[in-house]
Amino acid sequence: MSAQARPAALTLAAYDELPYDCLPIPQTHPSRLATIARLFGLAPPGVDSCRVLELGCANGNNLIPMAAALPGARFLGIDLSRRQIADGQRNIDAAGLANIELRHADIASIGARDGQFDYIIAHGVYSWVPADVRDKVLAICSENLAPNGVAYVSYNTYPGWGVNGVLREMMTYHARGTSGARTRARKGRAMLDVLGQAMPNTPYGAVVREEIAFLNDVPDGYLSHDHLEGCNDPVYFHQFAEAAGRCKLQYLAEAEFSTMGLGGLPPQALAAMRSVSSDLIAFEQLTDIVRCRAHRQTLLVHQHAPIDRRLGSASIQSHSIWTQATLPPVEAAKPVTTNSAFIGPNGSAFNLGNPLTRAALKVLIERSPEAVGFDQLHLEASNLLRAATVAVPGLDAGRSLLAGELLQFYAAGIVQLRTWEPQVTANVSERPLATKLARLQAGRGSEVASQLHQSVALNPAERSLLGLLDGTRDVPALADAMTRAGALPQPAAGGTRGTATVERVRAMLRQLAKLGLLAKGLVISLVPDVMDLVPFVV
Repeated sequence: MSAQARPAALTLAAYDELPYDCLPIPQTHPSRLATIARLFGLAPPGVDSCRVLELGCANGNNLIPMAAALPGARFLGIDLSRRQIADGQRNIDAAGLANIELRHADIASIGARDGQFDYIIAHGVYSWVPADVRDKVLAICSENLAPNGVAYVSYNTYPGWGVNGVLREMMTYHARGTSGARTRARKGRAMLDVLGQAMPNTPYGAVVREEIAFLNDVPDGYLSHDHLEGCNDPVYFHQFAEAAGRCKLQYLAEAEFSTMGLGGLPPQALAAMRSVSSDLIAFEQLTDIVRCRAHRQTLLVHQHAPIDRRLGSASIQSHSIWTQATLPPVEAAKPVTTNSAFIGPNGSAFNLGNPLTRAALKVLIERSPEAVGFDQLHLEASNLLRAATVAVPGLDAGRSLLAGELLQFYAAGIVQLRTWEPQVTANVSERPLATKLARLQAGRGSEVASQLHQSVALNPAERSLLGLLDGTRDVPALADAMTRAGALPQPAAGGTRGTATVERVRAMLRQLAKLGLLAKGLVISLVPDVMDLVPFVV
């Protein structure tokens, strides 16, 4: 067995013994890729009818929710673990999906006969395979990518992965001579425990302990496959960009747009960094060093793609906008004329001085998880100000001001942009509905894929409720069903279900809606002895 083949064989056995705990990755969704490409002046393929390839798809838990949400698109997943492909196929059959194929195959098997794909995803592959396979990944991203397509590749980067690398080396050293993914994970955790106790109270020790604390909370599958495999080769960003260039690909952006900024850095420092950077790649490499970046989720396009990097207030006006920021009830009750303490998606609090932007963010929070088109958002925010007798900027000035600040919010991760609308709703209808896939997943475990392509952890009561949301029950009926199932407290002997129980279910439904787990679809109205299906958009 060759030096390159041996790690691959060990990796295959490890994935069959201890499958990777694959979850939806929002940054890989074709809608995210299309949105960023469009932001930079490109014309990416339409998401509704696109063709998507995922290399290293594991059990398909990232790809399957995409297929469920985009019935007009086609999906192909490739993975070398026979067990994970079989697990994924069972989930596909249970969900009744006909637009997705999971194939037990080597990445090297992908060629011209497979055709072109509008979007190609390689998450958690590039740094964890031998050099020849890394070259093949980028070759596929070039040769099998549609002319206006977008490829996503994630990988570990220096200098940030240096600390992770130290821990990896110590764990693999301690596990030397052992076989089996579970045994090696157990040995690795034992070493982490020793290092956590031995690290000195120095800045270096604090950094190492922080990473140890993170690894102590991850599943064995993550620890085994991300840190203990035979191949784990980080690269500097400029090395990755050069390898992509050899395959006639160019750097577009990061899939998480907010990671591209250098917020908080003094203007003079930014100017100095630009002065020593010969081009965009050199500047991005310098930002990795300044931020000690350990991981990237990079988007690539063909070399001929006419990228326009001149972002301004006009850049987002063709997008719809949504947010997962929140406003505590006490703050939400304040008039729009009063400054409010908003809570960002990362949990940090912030204030807004501009009344128009403050009003717009209140609209977005109220409508979340639905998105609002820019024109409609400007109109609704302006109307809120007028109702509060606050002066509204002129049309052009107001639009420019709002768009500019929303672009800054996008760069900070406070809002997201969309070019495609998932079938989510902010409203709780008479007979709430969840997708078939979400209901199936709720019956199997606590992690459920939302229509926002996010993994949502549910408690037992929420799982019970989600599994009942097939659109046939109103809220009191849902409360009764949950009570019978033991998911809600039983009424006192001889008593009946109370109003408080129904209100608790309503509150849970509102929370599920905010998480993107309630779907637009059909409302069912009851007439004597007959159930009629009446189409609607919630």
